[in-house]
Amino acid sequence: WDASGVALDDAKRYLVESRLGPIMRSHELPSLGHLVRQLRRRPREPLVTEVIEAMLTGETAFFRDVHPFDTLRDQILPELLQEPRMRPLHIWCAASSWGQEPYTIAMILAEHFPRLLAGQVRVVATDLSGKALDRSKEGLYSAMEVSRGLPQKLQDKYFRPKGGRFQVVDKLRDMIDFRPLNLLTDPPPMGVMDIVLIRNVLVYFDGPSRERILRKISTMMANGGYLILGSSEAGVADPNLEQVRFGRTLCYRRRFAFNGL
Repeated sequence: WDASGVALDDAKRYLVESRLGPIMRSHELPSLGHLVRQLRRRPREPLVTEVIEAMLTGETAFFRDVHPFDTLRDQILPELLQEPRMRPLHIWCAASSWGQEPYTIAMILAEHFPRLLAGQVRVVATDLSGKALDRSKEGLYSAMEVSRGLPQKLQDKYFRPKGGRFQVVDKLRDMIDFRPLNLLTDPPPMGVMDIVLIRNVLVYFDGPSRERILRKISTMMANGGYLILGSSEAGVADPNLEQVRFGRTLCYRRRFAFNGL
């Protein structure tokens, strides 16, 4: 799995079988072993992309887990906006999957920090899956996806019916820059990051890969910037990051250093 950095051990066997089963059937491969041999023989064919996307595109929802977004709205953003800023606020959603997380952040900004919308905030969302990015850019979701975790008030305000589904309004779609990115091999998508959300994805990587990703992110964060992981993900052993707890939300704040960031 050098292409993605995903660590697949026996504990994830159920995940492998459930997600790769349809691919094996569509390519008439009788077993997982046959699929692996095919990937090794032809590492650059489209089948590799199909497998990576199937394994890395995970379950998500608007306002997933709720409390990290409450913390973002009530604690982190007000703190970072206390003083006049010399540049736009930079927010990065890593491994953004189908786009619900960056659109959730866009709704928070539009609802509670409208002054930032006049060129004072930049939201970048990245994912390894081109399929997921294409769908995120389109911003089309089923009624079930929109209803999961999203208050009716926000549904009515920020979504419009389209072809039996619901599309995010242009105002929010224009706020987000969706880009392809491999967390292991590609550089971060902006120079200095104030808020980084990399939630529920590091659990798929082995220990050394997690450390490399977090070290890379840490070096690109602004003094006082915040890193938010998934609720079930392990702690961060980086001397430049200190733990900060806001109620149920455990974050990591970049320690201040004399580096001008």
